[in-house]
Amino acid sequence: MTLQPFASLKLPRHLAMDFMDAFMRAENALKQGGFATMANGAACAHWDKFASSIKAGFDAIDNQSFRDSVIYLVQNPPRKQVIKESGLEWEDSPVPTGSAAHQSLLMVRRVRNNLFHGGKTFVLGGGDTFERNTNLVTASGKVLDHAIRLNHIVHSYHSRGYSNI
Repeated sequence: MTLQPFASLKLPRHLAMDFMDAFMRAENALKQGGFATMANGAACAHWDKFASSIKAGFDAIDNQSFRDSVIYLVQNPPRKQVIKESGLEWEDSPVPTGSAAHQSLLMVRRVRNNLFHGGKTFVLGGGDTFERNTNLVTASGKVLDHAIRLNHIVHSYHSRGYSNI
């Protein structure tokens, strides 16, 4: 029996696929656009450097849907999966101090990590509801889209996808 991709998620499959596509293109665009760093011998997107570079523009975005998404992510941060004696569990993961750009983009990365590493399934959903998971991914997608648009070079690479790899 073959399972459909994303069949066990506690959120709409199309939303998960759209978000993962946007996130993959964002990581590539950051690296191609000058926001790369080396970590453990591999090129990685330097999200903190990018967040610092767009801080003023991020704070100035005048879009209510974007603002609502930022507020949602900071007030309802994604949980993190931890190992306890009894097995895998979910813990609240507070938002660290920092600029709105830093905080929001960190929450976007946590949502991506939970989604990609299999934490948001029916088996390991941590009690999160379909609605909460959908809201987290939707808000993350909006924040990511607006943030990427603040740097024209990064946005250009993001719009092109993977053509420069």
